[in-house]
Amino acid sequence: MKTWTDKEIRFLQKAYNNEPIAKIALVLLRSEQSIRSKVHIMRKKGIAFDRKRDIREKNWAQLQHEDKVFNNHSK
Repeated sequence: MKTWTDKEIRFLQKAYNNEPIAKIALVLLRSEQSIRSKVHIMRKKGIAFDRKRDIREKNWAQLQHEDKVFNNHSK
């Protein structure tokens, strides 16, 4: 059994809800079942996974914040 690295786990957190499992498995050189099993274990530990919606909302909030900062410094 191959041990999961921190880098693989971070990738899985970002990619799991945004990419097909087959694609993640190819990138990580693991089986699709290995991906599903690791996600199950991570969820039981309370680890969250990024979602496209979360990323869009984060980007929108970041843009709004940067706009406020820019506008405050321009005055």
